[in-house]
Amino acid sequence: MAGKGTRTLNRGQSKPVIVIRDRPIFAWCLAGLASQVQIGDHIVAVTRKGTIADEVMGVSLPLWTGRLGLKASAEVVRVDYLPAGPAQTAAVGIAVAPESSCIVVVNPDQMCIFEMPSFQEHWDAFLAVAYTDSSSASYVEFGEGQGERQISRIWEKVSPGPLGSAGVYGFRRKADAEAGLALAFSGGPHHQGEYFVGPAVSEMIHRGARVIAVPTRAKFDLGTERGIDAFAESLEPMCGLPQLS
Repeated sequence: MAGKGTRTLNRGQSKPVIVIRDRPIFAWCLAGLASQVQIGDHIVAVTRKGTIADEVMGVSLPLWTGRLGLKASAEVVRVDYLPAGPAQTAAVGIAVAPESSCIVVVNPDQMCIFEMPSFQEHWDAFLAVAYTDSSSASYVEFGEGQGERQISRIWEKVSPGPLGSAGVYGFRRKADAEAGLALAFSGGPHHQGEYFVGPAVSEMIHRGARVIAVPTRAKFDLGTERGIDAFAESLEPMCGLPQLS
């Protein structure tokens, strides 16, 4: 949550706290994760000092975690600089996790309901994937003979097919996430001066890691004014229902 949020400045100076109906965008993001969050999990939100999100998140994050019934602890980590893209922001959050952690990086400007893979299955990393035609997505390609879920390549902002990242990246081990990001950072920015998480997963694939796709049950883009309006409209039939206490 440490970026500029330039695509939604007409709605507010800090995208995560823009309210849609009865809750801010970051709370809709948490609602999408609710089915996957378990007791013992830890939620980390990375904010930039001096932003409205930073001012309110210390109170709002635990408040909404409780309201939504998420059985997880939560904390806010603050940076005093503008990260060069979501991967640099993610690296800050990953750094505070215990060494034994499984890491899941989630774009906060969306509501995404995905299916976490079983730990009984063999995988080193996973991507939640969905059909998309967005020019800003990371697209995936599957290798022949590797199994129907195994990803062989990730294309940043260039589409080889209809399946792209849904903005959820999982790493079975913290060490793999940190190593992949370090290698991704070493090659210079990925797109328009920014670093993205997809190339970190690509580095793992290049080194023989098993990266699988998991299904996305629903995804709503809340990172643009168009997406916000479409989501608000989809909620219209529920506006007469009791509000969340």
